[in-house]
Amino acid sequence: MGICSAKNKTNQELKEQHETLPQQSPQLDPTQDAQRNCKSETHIKTNKLPAQSSNQNLKAKIVTSPSAKPIKRMVWADQIIENSGQRGTLKTWISIKNTNFSKYYSILSKEQSKCRIKLNEQMALVQHNLSGKIRVAEFIFKTNEGEQLVESIYKSQLNHPNLIKLDEIYQDASKYQIIHDFCNGGSLQQYLAISVYTQQQAALILKQIIEIISYIHKLELNHGGLSLISFQKYNQSNSNYIKLVDYKPIHVKQMISTKDSLMYTAPEALTQPEVYTPEMDIWSIGVMLYRMLSGQYPFQGSNKEELLESLKKYQTSDELITDCLPRNSVETIKKFLRWDPKKRMKLNLALNDAWVKQNIEQSKVEQDQIVKQLDQNHPLSFLQCCFLQHMITTFQSDQEQSLYQIFGQFDINHDGKINRQELTQAYLNQFSNIQEVKEHVDSVFKGVDINRNGEIDFQEFLIGVIDRNTLITTDNIKEEFRILSDVEGHISLSKMCQLYHNKKQQLKQQFSIYENNQINFKQFQDLMFDAL
Repeated sequence: MGICSAKNKTNQELKEQHETLPQQSPQLDPTQDAQRNCKSETHIKTNKLPAQSSNQNLKAKIVTSPSAKPIKRMVWADQIIENSGQRGTLKTWISIKNTNFSKYYSILSKEQSKCRIKLNEQMALVQHNLSGKIRVAEFIFKTNEGEQLVESIYKSQLNHPNLIKLDEIYQDASKYQIIHDFCNGGSLQQYLAISVYTQQQAALILKQIIEIISYIHKLELNHGGLSLISFQKYNQSNSNYIKLVDYKPIHVKQMISTKDSLMYTAPEALTQPEVYTPEMDIWSIGVMLYRMLSGQYPFQGSNKEELLESLKKYQTSDELITDCLPRNSVETIKKFLRWDPKKRMKLNLALNDAWVKQNIEQSKVEQDQIVKQLDQNHPLSFLQCCFLQHMITTFQSDQEQSLYQIFGQFDINHDGKINRQELTQAYLNQFSNIQEVKEHVDSVFKGVDINRNGEIDFQEFLIGVIDRNTLITTDNIKEEFRILSDVEGHISLSKMCQLYHNKKQQLKQQFSIYENNQINFKQFQDLMFDAL
C-alpha cells in the first residue's frame, strides 16, 4: 500500500539536499503564468430564487430535498460555516470562480484516456493544465434547478472518501462548470454483466455504501434514488473501493422515471413520490445487496403497477425469493427490506451485523503498520498540515480509499472518528504495559488531533499516517508551489483562505510571521522539508 515503505534517504540527507537547491522560485512557463493571472475568483452571490408551486415542480419533475434543514440564505461563507458545523474539519473549501474553466483545464478526447464512463454533451474529460490530473467537467445551465443545485453544493460542502470529490465550480454567463473526480472503474451495475459479487466483495462494497449514506443522513440529507448505477469503482484495479458518483439527488430531487430506478424504490415512495426519507435509502441499499449477490431484483414488475402488486404480496407474506442468495446473507437482506420503514435496519447498527463482520477481512498487519507510522511521524504546525493535506490530494489521492478502510478498523463505534479508547485498543495489541500505551496515545493525539477536540477525524488520520518521505520530494514540492503560487511567485494568505475557508483565523496567525502574508519558494521548501 505504500504506507510504511522503506526510506530511501534519511531525513537529514533530504534536508541537506534541499539546502543545495536554488533559493528562488522555480521557473514557471509563461503560459502557466497567464493561466493563473486571473483575479476574478469570488464567492457566488446567492440571489433568492423565485418560489414554485407544487404543480410547477411536478411538471419540471424536480423538487427541493424536504429532508434538508432550511438554511437562511446568506452571502458570507463564514456564516455558512457556523450554521453547517464545518468549523472543525480540515478540508478544502469548494469555491465558485467567476471565469470559464478553460483557463485552468484542457478538454481531452475519450481516446486520450481509458474511459469507462459514459460522456455526453453535459460532461467532458479534462486535464488540469498545471498538475496534469484528469478530472470530469459537468456543465450545468443556469436554470432555477441549476442555481438550486450549485447553491446547495456550496452550502453543504460535503466531504467523504466514498463521495465523488467536487474540486471547484466555475461559471460564465450561461452555465456552471463543476469539476470533480474521474472514476474510471465502471459502475457496480456493469460488473453484474460478468458475474455476481462474492460475499466478501459485496460486504466490502456494502460497508462503503453504508458509510457514505450514514454521513449524508447525519447531515439531515438523503439521496432518494440509490441504485447500483449510483456507484462507480474508483479505478480499474481489482480493488472494490467505490464512490457515490450520483451526487445531484442529494441536493435536488428528481421524480423516478426509469424502470431500473423503480426497482430500487421503497414501497412508500411509489405511492408518495414527492416524499423523501432516510428509510427510503435503507430500502434501496437492501435491493442493491440482494442484486449484487444474486444478479436479480427481489421484486419484479414491468411497470409501476406490477411492481406494486409484487410488493403487496411481500407485505402480506413477508417472504422473499431466496433460492438465488447465499443462505447466510438472507436475514441481513431482510433487515433492510422491512415493509414498515420504522422497522428497517438502522445504518449505525448495520456495520455490526454478523454477516457483514464475518465477510469483511480485518488485517492486523495493516493496523500494526499504521500504529508504527503514527509513532514515527512527528507533530506539524497547522500550516504544514494544510500544505500536506493539499499535497496528499494532489499526488496521492489514490491512497485515500485504502487508508479509509483501515481507518474504519480503528473506528470501532463507526461514528467517523477515532477516540482515545479506540486508539488505546489498537495500541494494546502492540504494548502490554498500560502506562506505555497511555504515553503513546497521548503523543499521537498531541501530534494528530489538529482541532484539539479529543477525536481524530479521517483528514487528521490521513496526515498522521501518510508516508511523508514518499510524498515530500523535491519534485512534488516544486509542483505544489506552482499550483498554489500566484504569478509573482508567492503563496498568499488569501489563496490559502480560499482553499481552507473554515480555518481563516488559524491561517492568519500562521502567515503573520511572513512578510506581506506571503510565502516564497525558499520558505515553502524549508517548511515542507522540516515536516520530514
